[in-house]
Amino acid sequence: MKNPVASFQISACFKIAARGIVLAGTIKDGYISIGDTIVFSAFDQLRRRKIIGIESIRSSGPIDVNNTGILIRCENEAEMEELRQWEVENYLAQIFSESD
Repeated sequence: MKNPVASFQISACFKIAARGIVLAGTIKDGYISIGDTIVFSAFDQLRRRKIIGIESIRSSGPIDVNNTGILIRCENEAEMEELRQWEVENYLAQIFSESD
């Protein structure tokens, strides 16, 4: 893989029925596109997963916060169940272009 095109700070991981695993967080720099690859470590295992969806998550309260949800393609149902248990705290993942 070449140099990353973006970095993404993961603050939460959850499963959406009939869709898959979503990594919620903030794009720290660069641009993310569907088809790119996100590289992160969960449960001491380095994972490279294709981004299959991107959603804006907006919450309002005392401070407006713009977050991003990245839907990733998992290897199987067992991996989805494992990642549901991941208690991530601001993990900085790297994004690589689909052309790399």
